[in-house]
Amino acid sequence: PMVMFGSGGKYVEFLDDTAMRSAYLCESDIDEMINSTRIGKIIQGVRGEISVDLPEIKNVIRNLAQMILNHPEIKEVDLNPLLVTNDNKIFAVDIRIKC
Repeated sequence: PMVMFGSGGKYVEFLDDTAMRSAYLCESDIDEMINSTRIGKIIQGVRGEISVDLPEIKNVIRNLAQMILNHPEIKEVDLNPLLVTNDNKIFAVDIRIKC
């Protein structure tokens, strides 16, 4: 099983801003996924903007990977988009799980 992080939406293929890793993630894998994408750099704060709650983003990635490993009947999961509010709360706006 694989996990992908990056810019989503209808332009995902055009923007080519994703990183994939095995769902058997370690902390450095998650850091590499985030840091290797443009959106990962943006969410860490650009030009004085406040960073999103990066530990919570990492928890989302880690927990999603673990869910996939714990439930082999899951064939595909899509969380797109994740919305970060002004007070740094994170919500999955649209979730699709295919078994």
